[in-house]
Amino acid sequence: MDLSVKDNIKTFGTLEELKKCNIKYLINNAGFAKFCSYDDISIDESVNMIDLNVSGVVAMGLVCIPYMRKGSHIINVASQASFQPLPYQNIYSSTKAFVRNYTRALNVELRDKGIIATAVCPGWMKTELYNRGIIGAERATTYFSHMVKPSVVARKALHDADMGRDISVYSFYVKFCHLLAKILPQKMMMKLLRQTDPFGESIMVQPKYILVPVGYGFLMSQLLETAQVDVDGIGSHTANALYKYRTQLQVVEEGAINALAGSSAVPWYIV
Repeated sequence: MDLSVKDNIKTFGTLEELKKCNIKYLINNAGFAKFCSYDDISIDESVNMIDLNVSGVVAMGLVCIPYMRKGSHIINVASQASFQPLPYQNIYSSTKAFVRNYTRALNVELRDKGIIATAVCPGWMKTELYNRGIIGAERATTYFSHMVKPSVVARKALHDADMGRDISVYSFYVKFCHLLAKILPQKMMMKLLRQTDPFGESIMVQPKYILVPVGYGFLMSQLLETAQVDVDGIGSHTANALYKYRTQLQVVEEGAINALAGSSAVPWYIV
């Protein structure tokens, strides 16, 4: 069944077999990406990606929730790409940001029914996504770091869902990227994670200054130090590039940095 076609999902919702079901797990895993610039694919392909990655997820949930009971689970597969905007994955990352936010909000709305909704945010996995995603575009994502097997992500997702969590993030590397996305401005994250080098290497653009809220500075420096030591466990271009600059972390007099930040209430570190 093509989940990008709304009528197909409506037809599925009318099946007599469905009305007799008690759905324990609804797993929305269908989706695709295109690794390219905005003008490398057609309007139809662009809109179809939104239809499948977004509309299909919402529609399947709305069709199935009436047949779910207390203790049932909705597991929607989002992505690490949902943590920040991603050039050359602009539609894909945006659709996954929708899935993550929608799922977490839906989880709150379903609380009275005892149904748990969990957004799964994996990094790169060894799946068929790349067969459709890589189209030979001149400017595109070409470096897929920290590839993992889908089975380890699925195991973690089921565990987190059973624990009642609204989000599941597998691996220290992806959790580290999630933390960075919370700390750094989105423009900064886009520069750090931009991957367009035709030779397959990440392009790392290192700004001169990074404003970091007080309370995160020590934690960040510790994480970066860990990233440098545990290269096999993390080994990320992002972490290692940032590590080189961690010694520049300095506490600036609060009055000066508050003026720079435009706030008299929030103290900041400057890196």
